[in-house]
Formats: sequence, C-alpha cells, structure tokens
Amino acid sequence: MSNEERGTTPPDHVAEARPMSPLAQRLVDEVSRAVRAAIREHKLLGYPIVVWENGQVRIVPPDEIQLETEDGEN
Repeated sequence: MSNEERGTTPPDHVAEARPMSPLAQRLVDEVSRAVRAAIREHKLLGYPIVVWENGQVRIVPPDEIQLETEDGEN
C-alpha cells in the first residue's frame, strides 16, 4: 500500500527528505520490522488493527489484515 493509499502523503510545503544516516535507516528498518510483527500477531490471535485511511480511522478485522513480507510484498 502506498503512502497516498494510506492517506499519509506529506503536504506540499514539506521539503524533500535528505538521505538517511545509517543509524536512522537502521531505526526505520527495526521499527518497520516490529510493526509487521505486531500486525502478524494481531491477525494470528484474532485481534483487529486500527489504521488511518483516507483521512479517517478504520478498524480492520483480523480476516481482512494483509500481511507483508520483509521486502514489503503482500
């Protein structure tokens, strides 16, 4: 799912991001891994997740949760 589909596209006045330092990239990678693990756990335990979608909060039931692999594929 792209940032636009998530409703997380930055406003026009936000400047382009600079390249991340290795430490910042590691942090982003680890947080992403932790989020994927939490989503997977919710699905396996039968718990819904809450997402921000198209400017609104949406509760996603466990049977609708799509799991991503480490490379971002569904």
